[in-house]
Amino acid sequence: MNQNHDERQEWLNMKISRQALIMVLAIILVNGLVKSNIYGPWAEPMTEAFIIIALTSGYFITRSIFNDAYLGTKDTLKKNITIFGLMSIMFFVIFFIEFSHRTFISDGMLSGDLTMLLAGIFFLYTTTIHAIKAYVLK
Repeated sequence: MNQNHDERQEWLNMKISRQALIMVLAIILVNGLVKSNIYGPWAEPMTEAFIIIALTSGYFITRSIFNDAYLGTKDTLKKNITIFGLMSIMFFVIFFIEFSHRTFISDGMLSGDLTMLLAGIFFLYTTTIHAIKAYVLK
């Protein structure tokens, strides 16, 4: 057991981790059913994978932070706000540098050009969640 965290925090963190894993499996199953039986490919593989990862990671981060199961300190929150904020800015800048050359939908599928925008949104969301938690802890 980590000396900075109690057993309740670690138990909640493990519980939320299991829920996120089940969520990943369910999304992959639904994705496979949609691709094979209903619509066909709806996004390029990297975009599809990123969306699945971002949804489940966002769920895990949100639940663990707001259920006080986040296994970090106040300093970790401040550091994460800075790092995730800079990553968000970086992905938005990369996306907007060649905005006019981007295609968002190609052959009825979400394009890989969306990945940088989605990454920017994900890290902006993560930054916001960490900032809310830091504000609440003040």
